[in-house]
Amino acid sequence: MLILALAIIIDQQRRRSGASPAVFPTRGAKSSVALILVVLVFLALFAGGIILRNAYDVAWGPVATGAVAAIALFLVSESDRRLQLG
Repeated sequence: MLILALAIIIDQQRRRSGASPAVFPTRGAKSSVALILVVLVFLALFAGGIILRNAYDVAWGPVATGAVAAIALFLVSESDRRLQLG
């Protein structure tokens, strides 16, 4: 719940500061939905790692899901950076 609240707070701060590029005037709603979806996917990944650890008693479950989350976050940030630059 705290992570979702942080996502909403970050989105509200971004909107107040007016940090979205002028090229994409309708981007505000899309980026808000994208931020919430990314947070939900990451929560599902981490929950899956915990379930994997508890079900099969493996220590690499949370590490693997954390690595997948890190790679996904990197790819999303690179995609957004390329969208803003190009």
